Amino acid sequence: MPSYKLHYFNVKGRGESTRLLFAAAGVAYEDLRHAGEKWREEIKPKMPFGQMPVLEVDGQLFAESAAINRYLARKFKMMGKTDEEAAVVDMFSDLMYDVLTKLPLFVKDEKQKAEELRKALGGKVKMVYDILEKQLDGKDYITGEMSLADIVFLYVTPNLLAMAPDALASYPNSTALYKRLTELPKISKWLTERPQTAM
Repeated sequence: MPSYKLHYFNVKGRGESTRLLFAAAGVAYEDLRHAGEKWREEIKPKMPFGQMPVLEVDGQLFAESAAINRYLARKFKMMGKTDEEAAVVDMFSDLMYDVLTKLPLFVKDEKQKAEELRKALGGKVKMVYDILEKQLDGKDYITGEMSLADIVFLYVTPNLLAMAPDALASYPNSTALYKRLTELPKISKWLTERPQTAM
């Protein structure tokens, strides 16, 4: 078994999807959370692109969260069984990431935030969850079996619900998927025991 270390900050952020992958697979890793002078002076210069998250596998460093997640999903048999199935998993994973690009997660002005959220909920976010609702019809998971696409869904959706608690009200299939994933024992354990951070 490889030795895995995840380098990131003490926040959920882009590292959380990788932590969820480890939790879902039940694979042990070191959850290394860096900050302050140690990050700037000691850790950052060693990182491939001078940023995090970074996955360390037996001493080899891999950057970029989406690349890290695809790598691990292949290792954990969560990228489908064929190249074509992997492409579908990738397709829906990228679709879910699109939601994050439209949410005003870092907008401080409340009026601006409300307006950008309104536009997102009526635009890209609605489009994504409309597509998901059809895709999930008759399925327990987005591509039939649990995959990276479901983990990205589980990473993205809480960010949406934190800003718009009723966002899934019209989406029973997405609501059921969210409940199903959060109740899986390994994922539930991580969600309960993970460090409590502001974001």
